Amino acid sequence: GSFLGVVTYASGKLYPQSFPGQLPFMMTAFYLFCFCVVFQVVFSFAFPVRHTAESRLLYWSSPLEPLRQPGWQGLANYKVLSGALIAIMAGLYIVFN
Repeated sequence: GSFLGVVTYASGKLYPQSFPGQLPFMMTAFYLFCFCVVFQVVFSFAFPVRHTAESRLLYWSSPLEPLRQPGWQGLANYKVLSGALIAIMAGLYIVFN
């Protein structure tokens, strides 16, 4: 990922008339991000992980698994803090939009 970023940046600076040199900087970053995501998904399917007993404990079985864990009591609960963060971000969006 970072090697491709260095190559893209260097080719854009050394050869400004080339394709990477003509792309806006932030769009280049977005395109590199998209490429890296596709790259990661393809290679994840091509070379699946074979878990050991120890590594199996480090992964969730589903994205909803963390919501089944009780967490801490009171305001320190991650569910309460996540809800507060979403409410604050929604409020800031409404105020500044």
